[in-house]
Amino acid sequence: MNKKLVFIVLFLLPFSIVSIICKIKKNEKNPSSIIKGQFQTININEEQPTIKIKVLVNNEKKEMDLEEYIVGVLAGEMPVTFELEALKAQAVAARTYAMYKINNSSEDYDVIDTINDQVYISKEKLKQDWQDEYEEKYNKLQAAVSSTKNLVLTQDRKV
Repeated sequence: MNKKLVFIVLFLLPFSIVSIICKIKKNEKNPSSIIKGQFQTININEEQPTIKIKVLVNNEKKEMDLEEYIVGVLAGEMPVTFELEALKAQAVAARTYAMYKINNSSEDYDVIDTINDQVYISKEKLKQDWQDEYEEKYNKLQAAVSSTKNLVLTQDRKV
């Protein structure tokens, strides 16, 4: 194979493609501002919502405060040993999903307490599982939830 052709294919062509992409990117708006325009964190701006949960094990249905539910979801979806900031991010994501389900439910419940929706663990079960560590662990989850209270992700101002 011709040495010039090898040089062009291996070095100049990739360099040219990268240069073109960089020029295109430079002329676009800042990508982070595009993302912020589509997804925003806003306040729910209403009285504290409640959520209706279907407990799959015994087919029980119960209604509870959304923020209390989010604490139980954090316990079910992430190890409590994760950093507080990761727990906060999960709290916002869990609340967003829960609000979506509340606003779009056609059943007599909003969510199921399993991986079908969000894994939810009750306070009673957490006390049983964590025993002496319950208060410390629950307080950490509660801090993550309360510091993000009512915050959800939206697209076009819709959950």
